[in-house]
Amino acid sequence: MSQTILDSDAPREEAPVHSTERRALVAEDDLAIRSLITKVLGREGFTVDAVQNGREALTLLAERAYAVIVLDLAMPLVNGVELLEYLRRRDARSLRRVVIITASVPVVRPALPADICSILTKPFDLADFQAAVARCLAEVDV
Repeated sequence: MSQTILDSDAPREEAPVHSTERRALVAEDDLAIRSLITKVLGREGFTVDAVQNGREALTLLAERAYAVIVLDLAMPLVNGVELLEYLRRRDARSLRRVVIITASVPVVRPALPADICSILTKPFDLADFQAAVARCLAEVDV
């Protein structure tokens, strides 16, 4: 992981934990999965920012707050583990809003922060995804 990437993209002030609108960030390099998740979240009333790599996700995370962050772990440029570290260093409470989608949970699970809201293994059921998003929203509201 490059310290330069995380340090140079870090905001000067912490972003608020709660978003005033239902905004979601989807960071997924697979176009089909990214499109599907974006549609599902859009139907649930979210304004969705969807990106194909971790570098784009870092840029958006520095600019705005999200009610839910859907994150693939294996992405180009900056991977999901690096994004989690960025979130943890900026404001660890934001990890409670993260839904991870990955094909390799048993391999990476020990390296993931315990505060993550939910982890789904690809392929995942849409009902499980919707339930994970609902859990994240409930957790943040507590």
